[in-house]
Amino acid sequence: MTLLVGGVVLARPVLVVGAAMIGAWLVAQQYVFALALNDTTKALSINQELAQDRIVTDRSTPLSVGATLERPTQLNLSVEPGIPIGAQTERDVDLSLGPNRKVQGIIDVSWPISGTFEFDPASIHARDPIGLFEQTLSNGTTPSVTVEPRGPRNVHVGKGGERIRRSFGEHQADPLESGMDPEEIRKYVPGDAARIIDWKSTARMGYPHVREFESETDRKTVLLMDQRSTMNDGPEGESKFDYARHVALSLVEQVQESADPLGLYAVDESGVTDRLPPRNSNQHYAAVRSRLHELSVTPGDMPTSMDRDRWSTARTRDLATLDDDESPFATRLCPYADSMITDTQSVEDKPLTATIRTHIQRLGSGTWTVLMTDDTHRAEVREAVLLARHRGDRVLVMLTPTVLFESGGFTDLSAAYDAYSEFESFRRSLDRLERVSAVEVAPSDRLSVVQSSGRQERRAAT
Repeated sequence: MTLLVGGVVLARPVLVVGAAMIGAWLVAQQYVFALALNDTTKALSINQELAQDRIVTDRSTPLSVGATLERPTQLNLSVEPGIPIGAQTERDVDLSLGPNRKVQGIIDVSWPISGTFEFDPASIHARDPIGLFEQTLSNGTTPSVTVEPRGPRNVHVGKGGERIRRSFGEHQADPLESGMDPEEIRKYVPGDAARIIDWKSTARMGYPHVREFESETDRKTVLLMDQRSTMNDGPEGESKFDYARHVALSLVEQVQESADPLGLYAVDESGVTDRLPPRNSNQHYAAVRSRLHELSVTPGDMPTSMDRDRWSTARTRDLATLDDDESPFATRLCPYADSMITDTQSVEDKPLTATIRTHIQRLGSGTWTVLMTDDTHRAEVREAVLLARHRGDRVLVMLTPTVLFESGGFTDLSAAYDAYSEFESFRRSLDRLERVSAVEVAPSDRLSVVQSSGRQERRAAT
């Protein structure tokens, strides 16, 4: 440009011609660069691959970045991986191809927060040999990773301190009978498996009886997550809610293996905070897992004391006895029992019962409701269970005992054991109900300490 202006001002045609020639050369070089860039883009393949697609927060996973050219190029190329926002790396990676036609590098990537992250395409920086022109393009695979929060350790799921040995979500080998429809009760014959013995019928009839089950092929499973403030008890990362979420995520995996429809409902004091009606696509299972990771306890006022409705406990036990009774009187009375107790204790405005009435009961029969909560709101939990199983559906209650999540160590083991015994009495009152299983979800180490203290007290008393 300077030559051109100078040639015009000074009336020197030589300068004007020189400027025109330089301009033409630059245009030609740019055209050559554009052609080379287009050819190189077609010949270049970039692969970004993670060693793991699921990790926990603050842990790293290797990311492999490879670039391959099918044919030589005159351009200088460098490749930068598409690290997503929120990820952390200890060093930068800039792979230069140069005369090489294949290059590969590995970098460790970590995330301080949980969630699902997708990598961006790699950035390709291209420059001509003499450094006149540069261009940045995007290319390459875009892997994704699910970052899970640090989960609780020593997770115990069981009854009365006894861990459930089998998976609690399986159809055929479900120890809680949650995925089966009862077919008939008959007398035990040699060769029948011990696990199908119906102990209630055996005790009532005086001779071993077994209950045969017919597997459901399409069982709707609904997770009902309590995210109220009481679920925040416990150390950071090991609260009641962390334990409940850990078990819920395991259940999602089992439901996906069976390809059953899965739904998720979360509630706090204001009502439903999240809702995913049951579906059974892989995309839907991933969405449920993602929502579970994103859920957190809603801040709120902590209750001054637990809801320990003794009258309601007694009525629940009466109902359990009524369910076990096969007399003509009990058979006629049973259909009215649920509504009788519900009418007596009006809890329609409570989050758990309201959600079951408004959302879950509308899903129709054949629904398996899995209630994840604690033992604080006992009357409400009891009513929610009765509502969920009202039309022959099954319910699994997963309770986190408050006594095992109190801050600090146990200052009074005797009091802790008494509190756990009271919790266990409540759990058993639910577990005795027909079509209901109630289990505890707790830290196994703390549970062992409390149970050991109780055994020592009993030995000392004798």
